[in-house]
Amino acid sequence: MRKFLINLLLFFVPLIVIYISLEVINRKIPNEYSAKIKNFEDEINNIEVLVFGSSHALRAVNPEFIDYYTYNMAMVSQTLQLDYAVFEKYKEELKNLKVLVLTISHFTLSTGLNEGEIANRISYYHHFYGLPLISRLKVDNYSVLPAIGYKRATWGFLNYFLKFKVSNVKTNKYGFMGEGGFLAKDSISFVKVGKEAANRHEDHSYDFNENIKLLKKMIDWSKKHNIKVVLIEVPKTNEYERNLDQDKAALIDSTLDILQKSNSNVSYFDFTNHYKNKSFFRNADHLNEAGAREFSLLLNTKISEFIKE
Repeated sequence: MRKFLINLLLFFVPLIVIYISLEVINRKIPNEYSAKIKNFEDEINNIEVLVFGSSHALRAVNPEFIDYYTYNMAMVSQTLQLDYAVFEKYKEELKNLKVLVLTISHFTLSTGLNEGEIANRISYYHHFYGLPLISRLKVDNYSVLPAIGYKRATWGFLNYFLKFKVSNVKTNKYGFMGEGGFLAKDSISFVKVGKEAANRHEDHSYDFNENIKLLKKMIDWSKKHNIKVVLIEVPKTNEYERNLDQDKAALIDSTLDILQKSNSNVSYFDFTNHYKNKSFFRNADHLNEAGAREFSLLLNTKISEFIKE
């Protein structure tokens, strides 16, 4: 028995050492999250327009084409709970904020913090954003490796020690990400990925109560501080939209319209069907860099109107 335990220990100890080494090094390698929060904190006193949302906003709003200092805090699969957590942590430091842009996707009002694709990314927000979101019941949340992926983490580890330049940062200094994600190259690809993306995002839940409470908190605080709140839905293709629950889509639209009508500092714009030209899209539900440029210029006109009011 003793020999068995010794052999077992000899087997597991090297594995534990390797895992810890991978974890430590990969936390040191710059990534989208560590770079985004550093740039945000460095410029927080200058930010006039702050954008939240999922990858739909991350790839749609490029602050380089907005006249006021804008920062894009959207991230892949980011839920409204995470938007709220970041905003709640930093809101008192946003001394120059004039417009808060909240991007609403089909899943935004119904998705919980530990549901969907965001569940594996919670550790990033804990380790790099300093948000107390760790679930003690889920061991993976204590490590960034499951979110990074073990293959990618291993290559990062090896390159780090071989002194190659290692960086997983794809966002610009304003938080916008123009590259990455699946690239649809023809109409067949758009149809295929549109259906796949819609299926990932569709939960058929009509329970918006908890997320509406968070929206109202952000709106109320902004109203007290004379900050305009802009609710937007960014452009997407018909290949994506037609595969969604249309009754839910209509409920989202009416819910946001009610928020607009009941709050003097809120404006709602649905740009979902604004672009028909596929040359503006990277895939069925994300704009490419050309599309982001056009959309950001459009958004800039709206923002300019609000600020000048």
